[in-house]
Amino acid sequence: MFGLYTGETLLDRNIQLINIHGKNKWTQNKAILDGIMNGFKKSEEHMLFLFDNDMRFEIGQPAITDNMFFIGFQDIEDSIESSCWVEILNSKYEGDLVFTEQEVDDLKSQIPNDRSIGSNGKFYKKLDSLIVSKWLEVGKDVDELERIPSKGKESTDFLMTGITGVERIPKTIKEAFDKLMES
Repeated sequence: MFGLYTGETLLDRNIQLINIHGKNKWTQNKAILDGIMNGFKKSEEHMLFLFDNDMRFEIGQPAITDNMFFIGFQDIEDSIESSCWVEILNSKYEGDLVFTEQEVDDLKSQIPNDRSIGSNGKFYKKLDSLIVSKWLEVGKDVDELERIPSKGKESTDFLMTGITGVERIPKTIKEAFDKLMES
């Protein structure tokens, strides 16, 4: 998304991406980053944190700083426009299933943004359930269903099939990129 938004790579801008691998390792990894950056001038000003919104509840309001950005109701997946999701899903399941914006909007409307919830209540799990349900409705064997990827590079590549223009990048991610480009 950074390349799509700026026309440059992170390397072009001398920016290092560090994946802290989930919220349950935040405290440990933040301490490591603080240790590495100790002694450098303005280290905190040159670090930016991009989190799924559910991390806000893990960190706690008093610890949140201006260089922390929280995406979506719970996760990045629910911040992606419904029209984009429809395009991604209809492309993946072309000839087998058809999805509408209303179905995606209905799933998103069930996602709270004021507290952390379990994974079964999150958008991606609800979307997966909708796919399975639609698959069974058309009389197909669930064992033949190719599921949407849920983690890592496969998930990123899958989502980027629909995020083809700057206008499709979630607003908060663009705000984080803008701040990153300022420093």
